Amino acid sequence: MIIEPCESGASQLRGRSRVLLINSGTAHLIALTKVPSAPYRVDLDTLEIDLAEGRVLEVTSDPITSKHPVTREQLSPSAEETYNKYWRWLNPIMQRWPTTLISDTEKRNRVLLKRADKVGVRFRLLKEILFRYWAGGYEPLAIAPAFYCRGGKGVTQASGSKRRGRRASTYGHVSNVLSVDCRESLEKGIRRFIKSEGRQIDEAYELTIRNYFTDSDNQKNTNPIGLTSNQPSRWQFDRALRRLRTQGEIKSRRPSARRGPRVRTGTARDGVFGPGVRYEVDFTTLPIDLISVFDNTLHLGTPVYYHVPDVYSRVLTGFHVTLENGSWAAARLALAHSFTPKVEACRDIGIEIKTEDWPCNHLPQVISADRGEFAGDAADTLPDELGVSLDLEPPYKPDGKSIVERLNRYIKEGRLKTLPGARLFNTRGKRVRARYPCVTLPAVRRALTSIVIQLNHDPVPADKIPALMIQDGWKTASRLDIWRWGMQRLMGGGRTRDPRSVYFALLKKAAAKIRHDGLYFKGFRYMSAGLRDSGLLEKALHNGAFEVPIRYDDYIAARVWLFDKSQNDWDLLELIDRDIIKAEASFEEAVLLGKHRIAIRSATFVANSEKKAHFDQIVKEEAEDAAQTVNKDSPRRGANNKGRLRKNRRTEKAIGRSEHTHTVIESFAEAAVRAHAPKKLRAIYEAGIRTGDTRRARLLALSRDSILKPTRKEQK
Repeated sequence: MIIEPCESGASQLRGRSRVLLINSGTAHLIALTKVPSAPYRVDLDTLEIDLAEGRVLEVTSDPITSKHPVTREQLSPSAEETYNKYWRWLNPIMQRWPTTLISDTEKRNRVLLKRADKVGVRFRLLKEILFRYWAGGYEPLAIAPAFYCRGGKGVTQASGSKRRGRRASTYGHVSNVLSVDCRESLEKGIRRFIKSEGRQIDEAYELTIRNYFTDSDNQKNTNPIGLTSNQPSRWQFDRALRRLRTQGEIKSRRPSARRGPRVRTGTARDGVFGPGVRYEVDFTTLPIDLISVFDNTLHLGTPVYYHVPDVYSRVLTGFHVTLENGSWAAARLALAHSFTPKVEACRDIGIEIKTEDWPCNHLPQVISADRGEFAGDAADTLPDELGVSLDLEPPYKPDGKSIVERLNRYIKEGRLKTLPGARLFNTRGKRVRARYPCVTLPAVRRALTSIVIQLNHDPVPADKIPALMIQDGWKTASRLDIWRWGMQRLMGGGRTRDPRSVYFALLKKAAAKIRHDGLYFKGFRYMSAGLRDSGLLEKALHNGAFEVPIRYDDYIAARVWLFDKSQNDWDLLELIDRDIIKAEASFEEAVLLGKHRIAIRSATFVANSEKKAHFDQIVKEEAEDAAQTVNKDSPRRGANNKGRLRKNRRTEKAIGRSEHTHTVIESFAEAAVRAHAPKKLRAIYEAGIRTGDTRRARLLALSRDSILKPTRKEQK
């Protein structure tokens, strides 16, 4: 969210600024300046009043993200090299501290100094890169150098030019930085809230701020006021706590190492200040047997179900059902469904909904997931191209993702049992009855879409309804109601992005081959009008096949995408095989169809082997007879003479026409004799047929006597 003061001004804003985080009644913002400075803090209540009264306006257009490239393919080679270097420096910091460094100045400086020494760069440069990343709305491409903006004022840098020109800039103005220090009051708060009352560290920090760093008139307020020069950071609070622990005044709390029930130290909402801040991702196996869309006799087993709930509102923002095992290939499709609008996705599977029925298409700040599918190189897409930080949970700790684990149970034990082919279990988990599989994968996707939409409209537990929501006058508190209220009331949540760029960012990357007749990938041929006009086919014809990078979807074999540098956009290539397109098959199903076709072809060869042998014998006998009939002593000279060949062909055609004429006459005469000739002539004809003597003459005579001579009825 980007805001700016109107003409009358707002004293707490430093020009046009982006909201980064909402924490304990405080909004953390960063000014969109020419050289981005450190984030600053404002009072949330005051900011909301300024927004309501018009002193602060919300900016609909993003001046930063609208200027930097959408995909890495749009960067020049030098810009991409610099971008990769910057992101290699910054990525470990964002992975470990996605939001902590925004509010904690001391910790941010310490982390940046340590990282700068490790990679061998200047602290000031690394800090500027981090601030550009925040100012760009957590978009990694915001740190890419804007080489295209260099040159004279109002002049774009010429293509291929190495002249540096003026400094690249996509920002506006410059502002100052605040600093705080107050250790004595912090120690008072630690002794009171942690030592005496036994509160958690986060809660003790908030209470310390509220009781020791607010004006006397506002101490009874439930929310702390905006940060001022005498308000400490969280890092300073932790440092004071460590000092008291070192002195032995405060004892460290260590959980018991024995197995069994553990002390509950908090809830999933702790540290989550609104919808769109934190998502959880997990998968489970659905207890239902599937059949193939091509052949209902092929049993496919049970599918894998991925879903992505929001921690604050418990809304299920997206899901995906697949035949793949738990992997990044399957998880990224669930994320793509979560980050994009749902109207078109539901229409594709035959369900019509409105935007307000499922308004979740936001990118979160943090995603909590297992290490298995998100720890590999394939999951680098999230921080690199989408600016989403990953929080990988330790193994065998399902309580780290309590929201998604509870939804796993709801989906498996809910209305999914009513579908045909579902596996039924007793209370001990033993399978008691299995239904015959008769459901395809698209049918399960449609059923789950309806189940998820109903789930999002269910009410949340009473203790999870925010008190501020009741004060604002909301009469219902479903999961979607809390999502809508949080998006309106709590700033700093999820951010939206063009669905097309999100889709391409999450597609799998691979290499395909360009040949003279199209693009080949996994044994399938693709073609498009743009590929025909690009000149790549002519290049492959003259120089041979070569590889090109593409992006594809495992579950849509009908199309792949090739980046067209001339158009600076992705070119859609469609599959030539229309049967696979019509069936909407995945690559796995398309390969299965190819194997099925090969099996049917082999079975056809086996079934026709006897007939083939019979006709092969006939051909062989004819060849042997022809070899014996040929006069080996006949001269061969002039056999290929064109004039003689034409003469021989005319003779052969005349003989063939004569034989055909005789056959027609015989057939016609036979029918005429049987119809009109007297019994005596018919007997002579039949005798000639049996003996075979003078057959043609008798037929001609009979035909002349019986056809040309009129009958008695005709004479009368």
